[in-house]
Amino acid sequence: MASQRYYPTFRLDYNLSDRNRVSFAYNYQKFTDAPDTLNNQEASFPGFPVAAGQTSIRLGWSGSVRTTVTNNIVNEARLGYSGAPVSLLRRIQQGHVHRQRREPAGFSLRFPTINSALTSPDRRPRRSRCNANTLLVEDTVTWLKGRHSVSLGGSFTQYDVWAKNQTLVPSMNFDMVTNDPATALFNAANFPGASATNVTAAGRLYALLTGRVSSITGNARLNESTGQYEYSASASSVAACGRLADTCRTPSACLPLSR
Repeated sequence: MASQRYYPTFRLDYNLSDRNRVSFAYNYQKFTDAPDTLNNQEASFPGFPVAAGQTSIRLGWSGSVRTTVTNNIVNEARLGYSGAPVSLLRRIQQGHVHRQRREPAGFSLRFPTINSALTSPDRRPRRSRCNANTLLVEDTVTWLKGRHSVSLGGSFTQYDVWAKNQTLVPSMNFDMVTNDPATALFNAANFPGASATNVTAAGRLYALLTGRVSSITGNARLNESTGQYEYSASASSVAACGRLADTCRTPSACLPLSR
């Protein structure tokens, strides 16, 4: 595991003149981890290529100008910014999934929960980037009159958030579905003394060992030219989905894939 941490920071105060003073403070924190154990993105098993790292940055700075206008009037202007750009799963590549599966379709195989969660062969092959930043601008005028003080001013704050997410290959989920003829095998009569939870677990284990696909999930995007949704995946994955559709017209009711 490789981890890097950087924490540079500094502050500057400078008197431009007897009546003007500027200040500036800067804080920067950068975190880099490969693999990203914080979000459980290490390889599922030794030697598997699907793993991912992350890079996170925490950035903030502020500046101010303080001006003594007269003996009893002071003006202070401030400008501040903060941001936190994050890049998650940045090292996952589509080829890693292809290589791990040893076939061109490149599905991410998702194992069912059999009483307890099973470790799937790989982490979910998706990447994401996001940032939330804040901009602050404000100005305050303070007037001293005898024993009284009056402050007037204004403040402007802007918040921006953006996120970009990408699923590299579709996920193939293994489980029993209601209209699978094999579901009739898993009942209390065939498993005397077993609890309902264990009967369900037995069905899911059977589905996993026999390659029963319950669903294939992925991303779709809206084509601005045609106004139609298009499945976003590699050409080989789309072709594989087509072959699956020929075998099983309703993906949610899939029987075992042909070998």
